[in-house]
Amino acid sequence: VEGINWAIQHKMDVINMSFGTSEDNYALRHAIREASRAGIILVASAGNNGGKLEYPGAYREVVAVGAVDKENKLADFSSRGPGLDVVAPGVGIKSTWLKNQY
Repeated sequence: VEGINWAIQHKMDVINMSFGTSEDNYALRHAIREASRAGIILVASAGNNGGKLEYPGAYREVVAVGAVDKENKLADFSSRGPGLDVVAPGVGIKSTWLKNQY
């Protein structure tokens, strides 16, 4: 929420959020709405639970991104359902991790 508020104050154009939670949160929802009203494009992971969209991706103001494999099929772990806006490669992609791991 502090990061979203910072982005609003500093007039950012886009916020990318790679986090998620299964529970709606008033403070997060409010910050998302304020950022949207400020004209900021909001993008977030749809989630990695294989079920319904996680927040903030579940908020209508946010572009929710799911994961597909090399055959362009929705990954088993990718969240899905109403509100999933776009998909992108998400299987076998290297990512940084704790303790200098990938």
